[in-house]
Amino acid sequence: MTLRYLTDNEVTTEIAVQAKRILGLHWREPWGTVYPITADGQTYVARLERHFHEYGSGLKPEGAHTGVSVLVEADEPPQTLPALPRPVFHLGHSSLRKLEGVDERLVRLMKHAIEITEVDFTILEGRRTTERQALLVARGSSQTMNSRHITGHALDIAPWIRNAVSWHWPDFRALAPFIFQAARNLEIPIEWGGNWKPPHMADGPHWQIPWGK
Repeated sequence: MTLRYLTDNEVTTEIAVQAKRILGLHWREPWGTVYPITADGQTYVARLERHFHEYGSGLKPEGAHTGVSVLVEADEPPQTLPALPRPVFHLGHSSLRKLEGVDERLVRLMKHAIEITEVDFTILEGRRTTERQALLVARGSSQTMNSRHITGHALDIAPWIRNAVSWHWPDFRALAPFIFQAARNLEIPIEWGGNWKPPHMADGPHWQIPWGK
């Protein structure tokens, strides 16, 4: 079947209702998953895709999210579904705020990494006070008071999968190559806590400028 995207003026109220129904039922499914829908007496294809609404545009939800695009049978080639667009991600307001006080090399690294990654991510934490570090040590979440976070030479990031932080190690491993590639592109030294070996605790979210750099 040859398919094309509907234009905005072709989307009727019934089509929109059916698309929202598919989104509500299947938003956790992988991007590219398709479902047939019937509206206005015609059959369409609803496809889950990554959508992005500019911050401040008035469109909800803001930022990156899972959405539904609707396609219809077309008269012209190509004979396959249109290719999924390459993902384009952005650092949100919260992530940008958490970069304040962080070494400018890490700031540049994160801003470049978000441009080239195929795994979306969010900034969890940047610079820490000694009081917060002491609390994390007391909780067992950190092993040292000599943390690079205190001086702004480390930050924690996490994959952002299906509109939520993912704590699954495979997602951290999928993200890591893009951070390393960004570091190579900018010639910035970087170390990933996910590569640490005992006696250090492996730390998937943690990235830092190595000691001595």
